[in-house]
Amino acid sequence: MDGLIYKVIRSRRRTIQIIVKDCNVVVRAPLRCDDSRIEEFVAEKAGWIEACVNRQKGFMERVSAFVKSNELPLFGERVMLDAALNPLVVKNFYFKQFDKLKRVFDDVSKRCGLSGCGPYSSNAKTLWGTCDSRNVIRLNMRLSALPLSLVEYVIVHELAHTVHHNHSKVFWLTVGRIMPDYAKRRKELKRYSWVLEMYR
Repeated sequence: MDGLIYKVIRSRRRTIQIIVKDCNVVVRAPLRCDDSRIEEFVAEKAGWIEACVNRQKGFMERVSAFVKSNELPLFGERVMLDAALNPLVVKNFYFKQFDKLKRVFDDVSKRCGLSGCGPYSSNAKTLWGTCDSRNVIRLNMRLSALPLSLVEYVIVHELAHTVHHNHSKVFWLTVGRIMPDYAKRRKELKRYSWVLEMYR
């Protein structure tokens, strides 16, 4: 990676560590580590660093396209906010939308004839929803940022877990019986996985 710019932070540590965040590269090194050893270590990891930077650039481009000016997506629509966007503003916005998400949940639950305990809110980094062994359902509050059809798929998925606590064939048959086009929605949902990391 030619012309790589990175910041070195020395501390009382034993190993060298590279952190890539927001396309910035930070190298954490032991106090007495030679500059030449740091340069050598960075050169060894150049391919990995480049991949991380490119992935984060793509992420930032998706965010800027998804969130325009002070607008945030909400169930397929766009809502204008008075405040400049930052992690706290975004988190609070979707937290306040959870009552709307509950109403969608109640409607889907009634239509498919399944119910669980909840839903309760979640701000997980990797999961849209969960259903535990006691049928307690948690929905990620960022789910409200997605089109309604994908929100309904996640809800159906978690409600089906109240009957089958696994991803067996019979589980997917249950999902398919409720939502015949679930495979299409499931595929589409994967395109939005990065939203879980947005403005943290």
